[in-house]
Amino acid sequence: MIKRIEFPSQKEYPIYAEMYMKLVKKDGSLIEQLKSSLKRTKTLINNVSNEELDYRYEKNNTIYG
Repeated sequence: MIKRIEFPSQKEYPIYAEMYMKLVKKDGSLIEQLKSSLKRTKTLINNVSNEELDYRYEKNNTIYG
């Protein structure tokens, strides 16, 4: 059985984390949400092509260098 985690009160996390906390369902399923997020992240990463992985910005790119 998966342990349920109580949603923290606003006093238990910094104010800047509020925008992230709003993304978490408050139904006690945090562990399930994290598992689902991990699965989606792995799928995203595994679907990146070798060409995309090897991509490099130009050396004198005005944004990055």
